Amino acid sequence: MSIIFKTRVLEKLKSRTAIHAFCWVGLFLLMAADNLLDPLHLFHAAVYVLLAMLPVYAHFLAIDHLFLARRRLLYAGVLGLIIVAGGALDYLVLSNLSPSKATPLTYMMMVLVLLVITTGLKFGARGIRRELDLRELQTRHARTELALLKSQIHPHFLFNTLNNLFALARKEPGERTADGISRLADLMRYMIYETDVERIELAREVEQIRSFMALQELRFAPEDDIRFELQVTGDVANARIAPMLLMPFVENAFKHSVSLQQPVRVRMELDARGDTVRFAVRNTVNRRRRTDDGPGLGLANVRRRLELLYPGKHSLETVEGEDEFAVTLVVRDGER
Repeated sequence: MSIIFKTRVLEKLKSRTAIHAFCWVGLFLLMAADNLLDPLHLFHAAVYVLLAMLPVYAHFLAIDHLFLARRRLLYAGVLGLIIVAGGALDYLVLSNLSPSKATPLTYMMMVLVLLVITTGLKFGARGIRRELDLRELQTRHARTELALLKSQIHPHFLFNTLNNLFALARKEPGERTADGISRLADLMRYMIYETDVERIELAREVEQIRSFMALQELRFAPEDDIRFELQVTGDVANARIAPMLLMPFVENAFKHSVSLQQPVRVRMELDARGDTVRFAVRNTVNRRRRTDDGPGLGLANVRRRLELLYPGKHSLETVEGEDEFAVTLVVRDGER
């Protein structure tokens, strides 16, 4: 049994003990409320609570070890014994403390009512605990899945960028290669040290997109027919978004548009207004790469990330033409 498991069990036991103690103390105060200054009255209230605890916990044990173990017939017999024994004990003790006309059957009915109430509370609390445990499990699973998706995006992004720098170094080693390595270092620093959060400033994402664009421009000569554009509007300074959510669209656009045999166009529009962020990317398609497997790993991952991070609060549309590919992302209810 691991230390973590033991710790969680101890925490649950402490929590349940505290809840039970609170309930029994509350019952004691309720029964003694009409005369808290009379020691005899307090003693009687304590006896009542003790007599109530005995059948309740005996029944809890029967539920855990018999009813939940599907030994229902034996459970029914033990339940009957608890009711009879509890009612008889209550009659013997309480009739001596405060004489009344109540019969043993009356006390048995009181025990039965007490067991019905406490059983309802037990199974209600059990259901709540299961729901909380399920939600915790789902949250952990979602976080693990998100971490896996991010770990897939980052190496994919790095691999393509290193390929670009390698091609640049073979063409013209020198200052442009050094500048590209510097920009790549900045991008990696951002991915490693700043993206381990749920939301990040949209302005920081814009900075990385501009750096990536500059890195891509290093691949081309001044005479090449290329045009890279990024239009930013709205309140980008105050908007927040999931980190590295936009970069796969950018990386995908360049990956599938870059060509030395035809004009290259990549146009991006980013707008942040209120709680809505809209990002649209339109790029030419390299005809020689149309046999590639669709938009690539980046977009497949980002679709899943959107489902986890913005459930019911996003839309993603893609349009693929003969010579152009367009994608539009809208996320709502962004954190500020």
